[in-house]
Amino acid sequence: MDLEDRVGFLAWLLLILVTAVSLRLYQLNNIPPGLTHDEADHGITAVSILNGAREIYFTVGHGREPLFDYATAGFMGLVGQTVWALRGTAVLFSLLMMGAMTAWARLAFNNRVALLTAAGLAVGFWPVMAARQGLRSITLPALFTLALFFFWHGITKLEIGDWRLESRKLPLAPHHSPTFHFSLFTFHFLLAGLFLGLTFYTYIPARGLWLLFPALILLGGLLDRAWLRRVWPGALLLLLLAGVLAWPLFAYLRANPQAEIRLDELSAPLTAVLHGDFSLL
Repeated sequence: MDLEDRVGFLAWLLLILVTAVSLRLYQLNNIPPGLTHDEADHGITAVSILNGAREIYFTVGHGREPLFDYATAGFMGLVGQTVWALRGTAVLFSLLMMGAMTAWARLAFNNRVALLTAAGLAVGFWPVMAARQGLRSITLPALFTLALFFFWHGITKLEIGDWRLESRKLPLAPHHSPTFHFSLFTFHFLLAGLFLGLTFYTYIPARGLWLLFPALILLGGLLDRAWLRRVWPGALLLLLLAGVLAWPLFAYLRANPQAEIRLDELSAPLTAVLHGDFSLL
């Protein structure tokens, strides 16, 4: 089957998806055996949400972001309070990540690269392992990739000026295009900002990972100032929305610094190094 043909692409993608789902769901209750203490904490928190808990940041397990726990609670509400529901939530986020990354690869490159990306994520050890454990870490790449996809989609459409999908056309390439205006282009930047803002409620690395977006924008501006003039309104909209969504979490953490005990414990060696003490390394 021709990979550049729509039917051929979808047929291969379906085969890859079936493989991915099979590897993630096979004996999900039993492999890996037992629950880690972190998985148990997530399960307990999800049940507490079903019983009425409504926190923006949970202190169980030395503190953690809440999005995975709320998603798990929702899934448990549908299928029951089981280990399968806990790990099944991670499976759903894993498949979401796979779909978003495949869509981005197809948009940025071509069908062949998209299928190779999907296949790698379907059978790779780390993606499969992360999917089979009920841990919040899988939520970050899923939502961050969605943010990247919609950001790329928005600036790509500004570049080509219509709704055609041109393979091999990267958004940073200089190209004449219309100026930014409120339209479906804007909608893509809003979606990117929404998902980027939600990443702050997933896992700690999100607090630094968002810098990829201004870095890409600055790089594009260095290569082509005209491109920057077209893109910056949408990029600013993206970052502002993400900041507004993230603000309640950071306001809570600033008011309750004791909530992140684990961060203080883990950062102690680095803090000591900054003061000239290397004994803890």
